[in-house]
Amino acid sequence: MISGFEKLNEAKRFVQSKVSTFPDFLIVLGSGLSNLLNEIQVETEIPYQDIPHVAQTSVEGHVSRLVVGKLGGVRVACMQGRLHFYEGLKMEEVVFPFRVFGMCGAKVFFLTNAAGALHPDMRPADLVLIKDHINLMGTNPLVGKNLDSLGTRFPDMTHLYDPELRGIVSQTAKKLAMELREGIYVGLNGPSYETPAEIRMYQTDRKSTRLNSSHVKR
Repeated sequence: MISGFEKLNEAKRFVQSKVSTFPDFLIVLGSGLSNLLNEIQVETEIPYQDIPHVAQTSVEGHVSRLVVGKLGGVRVACMQGRLHFYEGLKMEEVVFPFRVFGMCGAKVFFLTNAAGALHPDMRPADLVLIKDHINLMGTNPLVGKNLDSLGTRFPDMTHLYDPELRGIVSQTAKKLAMELREGIYVGLNGPSYETPAEIRMYQTDRKSTRLNSSHVKR
């Protein structure tokens, strides 16, 4: 039986056969951000279904392809569509593409998505820079046999969302006169929206711990 690491290496070799030098920057295009592809000078497009061992998404609107090209003069790789745990996939399948692209050379992961909010002052379409998260999904992508070549068994999560990179994003938002909030992301299984009682519970937790704002995973 082929091991998890062998699957990763097989997928890595395929991607590298299509993209000899993988970009340092990987952008995940969340809901409503596919138009960003119109700004990219496309070099290569790779459907996820062509990459060995990558599961297929069943979510409407997720095209499922990797687009590599230049954005503002900088080479980037964009994930149009992503996998979700609520699709019935294993967590290792959900994170598999990220591990592959990381092995290919991606160093900065810029993740985006559309989410609900718990803070009463939040409005639809507000932009939020995530500074931390609370995992309420009942599982973890690191569960199972550890792949030592990918990292330690017990990674330090203190600066998971890199302070230097967040500082760059904040300063850029100020230069562009864009309002940018900062918040903590609450990760839930989905796909159903939260009940009123659940929302009140999370809001109570937010008040008790003085969180600035929280996002609920869809």
